[in-house]
Amino acid sequence: MSQLLDPHTRFARNPDLVAAEVDGETVMMSIDKGEYYGLNAVGSRIWELLESPNSINALCDQLIEEFDVDAEQCRTEVLTFAGELLEQGVIMPC
Repeated sequence: MSQLLDPHTRFARNPDLVAAEVDGETVMMSIDKGEYYGLNAVGSRIWELLESPNSINALCDQLIEEFDVDAEQCRTEVLTFAGELLEQGVIMPC
């Protein structure tokens, strides 16, 4: 699905998820689905950045400043990650 994502589309968190930080990582639960999701440090940072709607491009611009990653690798990995989150209903286009 990630190849179908437009890097300019803005995404936001699904407001129906309950999320908390545990030891520097984000843990989320979908009460409707009864599913848990865990995010590592970079995934947690993306979750923080999606507190307000953001595009893949905007996320990558910020992540490139904060992490040791080149633009192409960042864009590829964020598109893949966003595709997975979108499929799971963790984020949604807005």
